[in-house]
Amino acid sequence: MVEVQCVDGSVLSILPVPKSDRGGLAFEVTLRLLLDGEPFGDVRECSRWRLARTADALRQARAQDGPEAFPVTGPDVLLQESDGGAPGGPRGPDGSGAPGGPDGAALRRLLPRERELLSLRARDPDDGGGAGELRLWLRSDRTWVRGPDGQRGRWSTRSLAVLDGWGDAGRGVRCSLDSTALLALLDALVAEADRVVGRQVVGEQAVGGPVVGEQGVGHPAG
Repeated sequence: MVEVQCVDGSVLSILPVPKSDRGGLAFEVTLRLLLDGEPFGDVRECSRWRLARTADALRQARAQDGPEAFPVTGPDVLLQESDGGAPGGPRGPDGSGAPGGPDGAALRRLLPRERELLSLRARDPDDGGGAGELRLWLRSDRTWVRGPDGQRGRWSTRSLAVLDGWGDAGRGVRCSLDSTALLALLDALVAEADRVVGRQVVGEQAVGGPVVGEQGVGHPAG
Protein backbone atom coordinates (compact mmCIF):
# COMPACT_ATOMS: atom_id res chain seq x y z
CA MET A 1 0.00 0.00 0.00
CA VAL A 2 1.25 3.47 -0.88
CA GLU A 3 -0.04 6.56 0.91
CA VAL A 4 -0.06 10.18 -0.20
CA GLN A 5 -0.87 13.29 1.84
CA CYS A 6 -3.81 15.33 0.50
CA VAL A 7 -4.03 19.10 0.60
CA ASP A 8 -6.84 18.94 3.18
CA GLY A 9 -4.67 16.89 5.56
CA SER A 10 -6.29 13.53 4.85
CA VAL A 11 -4.30 10.50 3.70
CA LEU A 12 -5.17 8.73 0.45
CA SER A 13 -4.01 5.11 0.42
CA ILE A 14 -3.57 3.32 -2.91
CA LEU A 15 -3.54 -0.47 -2.82
CA PRO A 16 -2.75 -2.50 -5.96
CA VAL A 17 -5.06 -5.53 -6.19
CA PRO A 18 -4.21 -8.39 -8.57
CA LYS A 19 -6.48 -8.99 -11.57
CA SER A 20 -6.59 -12.65 -12.65
CA ASP A 21 -7.41 -14.39 -15.90
CA ARG A 22 -9.90 -17.24 -16.23
CA GLY A 23 -7.26 -19.69 -15.08
CA GLY A 24 -6.72 -17.77 -11.86
CA LEU A 25 -3.31 -16.38 -12.89
CA ALA A 26 -2.74 -12.77 -11.87
CA PHE A 27 -1.60 -10.70 -14.86
CA GLU A 28 -2.33 -7.06 -13.95
CA VAL A 29 -3.59 -4.91 -11.08
CA THR A 30 -6.49 -2.62 -10.35
CA LEU A 31 -6.35 -0.07 -7.53
CA ARG A 32 -8.26 0.08 -4.26
CA LEU A 33 -8.50 3.50 -2.62
CA LEU A 34 -8.76 4.17 1.10
CA LEU A 35 -9.18 7.58 2.69
CA ASP A 36 -7.88 7.87 6.25
CA GLY A 37 -8.00 4.08 6.45
CA GLU A 38 -11.64 3.79 5.36
CA PRO A 39 -12.86 2.35 2.01
CA PHE A 40 -13.06 5.13 -0.56
CA GLY A 41 -13.30 3.63 -4.04
CA ASP A 42 -12.16 1.00 -6.51
CA VAL A 43 -10.36 1.94 -9.72
CA ARG A 44 -11.19 -1.03 -11.93
CA GLU A 45 -9.01 -0.24 -14.95
CA CYS A 46 -5.85 -2.32 -15.35
CA SER A 47 -3.23 0.08 -14.04
CA ARG A 48 0.27 -1.37 -13.70
CA TRP A 49 1.37 -0.85 -17.32
CA ARG A 50 0.07 2.71 -17.46
CA LEU A 51 1.70 3.60 -14.12
CA ALA A 52 5.02 2.19 -15.33
CA ARG A 53 4.79 4.03 -18.66
CA THR A 54 4.14 7.34 -16.87
CA ALA A 55 7.06 6.71 -14.50
CA ASP A 56 9.38 5.99 -17.44
CA ALA A 57 8.32 9.20 -19.21
CA LEU A 58 8.90 11.21 -16.02
CA ARG A 59 12.31 9.61 -15.46
CA GLN A 60 13.32 10.44 -19.03
CA ALA A 61 12.18 14.06 -18.65
CA ARG A 62 14.17 14.46 -15.43
CA ALA A 63 17.29 12.98 -17.02
CA GLN A 64 17.02 15.42 -19.91
CA ASP A 65 15.78 18.62 -18.24
CA GLY A 66 16.63 18.32 -14.54
CA PRO A 67 15.02 17.22 -11.26
CA GLU A 68 12.06 19.61 -11.50
CA ALA A 69 11.01 18.48 -14.99
CA PHE A 70 7.80 16.74 -16.02
CA PRO A 71 6.97 14.89 -19.25
CA VAL A 72 6.10 17.12 -22.20
CA THR A 73 2.46 16.85 -23.23
CA GLY A 74 0.77 17.80 -26.49
CA PRO A 75 0.05 21.46 -25.59
CA ASP A 76 3.62 21.89 -24.31
CA VAL A 77 5.01 20.76 -27.66
CA LEU A 78 3.06 23.49 -29.48
CA LEU A 79 4.18 26.16 -27.02
CA GLN A 80 7.80 25.03 -27.19
CA GLU A 81 7.67 25.45 -30.96
CA SER A 82 6.36 28.98 -30.43
CA ASP A 83 9.08 29.70 -27.87
CA GLY A 84 11.70 29.23 -30.58
CA GLY A 85 10.98 32.64 -32.03
CA ALA A 86 10.79 31.52 -35.66
CA PRO A 87 10.15 34.25 -38.24
CA GLY A 88 6.53 35.22 -38.16
CA GLY A 89 5.96 33.39 -34.88
CA PRO A 90 4.48 34.89 -31.69
CA ARG A 91 6.67 37.32 -29.75
CA GLY A 92 7.17 38.11 -26.09
CA PRO A 93 6.21 41.41 -24.41
CA ASP A 94 9.66 42.85 -25.16
CA GLY A 95 9.63 41.68 -28.79
CA SER A 96 11.70 38.54 -28.22
CA GLY A 97 10.61 35.13 -29.43
CA ALA A 98 8.12 33.80 -26.86
CA PRO A 99 4.37 33.18 -26.88
CA GLY A 100 3.38 36.46 -25.26
CA GLY A 101 2.06 38.48 -28.19
CA PRO A 102 -1.41 38.37 -29.72
CA ASP A 103 -0.68 35.14 -31.61
CA GLY A 104 0.68 33.47 -28.50
CA ALA A 105 -2.25 34.65 -26.38
CA ALA A 106 -4.68 33.29 -28.96
CA LEU A 107 -2.84 29.98 -29.00
CA ARG A 108 -3.03 29.66 -25.21
CA ARG A 109 -6.80 30.27 -25.24
CA LEU A 110 -7.22 27.33 -27.60
CA LEU A 111 -5.08 24.89 -25.65
CA PRO A 112 -6.35 22.94 -22.61
CA ARG A 113 -5.25 24.49 -19.34
CA GLU A 114 -4.94 21.09 -17.66
CA ARG A 115 -2.21 18.90 -19.14
CA GLU A 116 -3.18 15.37 -18.28
CA LEU A 117 -0.48 12.80 -17.58
CA LEU A 118 -2.60 9.85 -16.52
CA SER A 119 -6.24 8.93 -15.97
CA LEU A 120 -7.36 5.64 -14.47
CA ARG A 121 -11.01 4.64 -14.26
CA ALA A 122 -13.40 1.90 -15.34
CA ARG A 123 -13.75 2.20 -19.13
CA ASP A 124 -14.87 -1.18 -20.45
CA PRO A 125 -17.47 -3.78 -19.36
CA ASP A 126 -14.59 -6.11 -18.49
CA ASP A 127 -13.33 -3.58 -15.95
CA GLY A 128 -16.15 -4.49 -13.57
CA GLY A 129 -17.99 -2.27 -11.11
CA GLY A 130 -16.54 0.61 -9.16
CA ALA A 131 -16.66 4.34 -9.79
CA GLY A 132 -13.27 5.19 -8.30
CA GLU A 133 -10.89 7.27 -10.39
CA LEU A 134 -7.33 8.58 -10.23
CA ARG A 135 -6.37 11.48 -12.45
CA LEU A 136 -2.90 13.01 -12.71
CA TRP A 137 -2.38 16.36 -14.40
CA LEU A 138 0.06 19.26 -14.44
CA ARG A 139 -0.52 22.76 -13.14
CA SER A 140 1.93 25.45 -14.27
CA ASP A 141 2.49 29.06 -13.31
CA ARG A 142 4.27 31.10 -16.01
CA THR A 143 5.91 34.48 -15.43
CA TRP A 144 7.60 36.64 -18.06
CA VAL A 145 11.12 37.62 -17.01
CA ARG A 146 12.63 40.53 -18.93
CA GLY A 147 16.22 40.14 -20.01
CA PRO A 148 18.87 42.47 -18.53
CA ASP A 149 20.07 45.45 -20.58
CA GLY A 150 17.74 44.82 -23.47
CA GLN A 151 18.65 41.16 -23.82
CA ARG A 152 16.06 38.60 -24.77
CA GLY A 153 13.53 37.78 -22.06
CA ARG A 154 12.17 34.38 -21.17
CA TRP A 155 9.20 32.62 -19.63
CA SER A 156 9.82 31.22 -16.16
CA THR A 157 7.60 28.22 -15.46
CA ARG A 158 7.03 26.33 -12.24
CA SER A 159 4.98 23.16 -12.52
CA LEU A 160 3.44 20.81 -9.99
CA ALA A 161 1.64 17.54 -10.50
CA VAL A 162 -1.90 17.34 -9.16
CA LEU A 163 -3.35 13.96 -8.23
CA ASP A 164 -7.15 13.88 -7.99
CA GLY A 165 -8.75 10.86 -6.37
CA TRP A 166 -12.48 10.20 -6.70
CA GLY A 167 -14.38 7.74 -4.55
CA ASP A 168 -17.32 5.54 -5.44
CA ALA A 169 -19.69 8.01 -3.73
CA GLY A 170 -18.51 10.93 -5.86
CA ARG A 171 -16.31 12.61 -3.25
CA GLY A 172 -12.95 13.90 -4.44
CA VAL A 173 -9.61 14.64 -2.79
CA ARG A 174 -6.53 16.38 -4.19
CA CYS A 175 -2.80 15.96 -3.67
CA SER A 176 0.01 18.22 -4.91
CA LEU A 177 3.38 16.70 -5.83
CA ASP A 178 6.65 17.98 -7.21
CA SER A 179 8.56 15.96 -9.77
CA THR A 180 10.64 14.05 -7.20
CA ALA A 181 7.62 13.12 -5.10
CA LEU A 182 5.64 12.05 -8.15
CA LEU A 183 8.41 9.74 -9.33
CA ALA A 184 8.65 8.22 -5.86
CA LEU A 185 4.88 7.65 -5.83
CA LEU A 186 4.81 6.02 -9.27
CA ASP A 187 7.84 3.83 -8.58
CA ALA A 188 6.37 2.71 -5.25
CA LEU A 189 3.05 1.81 -6.89
CA VAL A 190 4.74 -0.15 -9.69
CA ALA A 191 6.94 -2.01 -7.20
CA GLU A 192 3.93 -2.85 -5.04
CA ALA A 193 1.97 -3.97 -8.10
CA ASP A 194 4.80 -6.28 -9.12
CA ARG A 195 5.01 -7.66 -5.60
CA VAL A 196 1.34 -8.51 -5.21
CA VAL A 197 1.00 -9.92 -8.72
CA GLY A 198 4.10 -12.04 -8.28
CA ARG A 199 2.85 -13.44 -4.97
CA GLN A 200 -0.79 -13.49 -6.14
CA VAL A 201 -1.99 -12.13 -2.82
CA VAL A 202 -5.49 -10.81 -3.45
CA GLY A 203 -6.57 -7.88 -1.32
CA GLU A 204 -3.58 -7.88 1.03
CA GLN A 205 -3.62 -4.88 3.33
CA ALA A 206 0.04 -3.87 3.48
CA VAL A 207 -0.55 -1.21 6.12
CA GLY A 208 2.37 1.08 6.84
CA GLY A 209 3.57 1.78 3.32
CA PRO A 210 5.54 4.86 2.33
CA VAL A 211 3.90 8.25 2.63
CA VAL A 212 4.41 10.56 -0.35
CA GLY A 213 4.17 14.33 -0.11
CA GLU A 214 5.65 17.35 -1.88
CA GLN A 215 9.07 16.60 -0.39
CA GLY A 216 9.09 12.99 -1.59
CA VAL A 217 8.69 9.67 0.17
CA GLY A 218 8.59 10.02 3.93
CA HIS A 219 8.04 7.72 6.84
CA PRO A 220 4.96 5.48 7.21
CA ALA A 221 1.88 7.24 8.52
CA GLY A 222 0.84 6.72 12.08
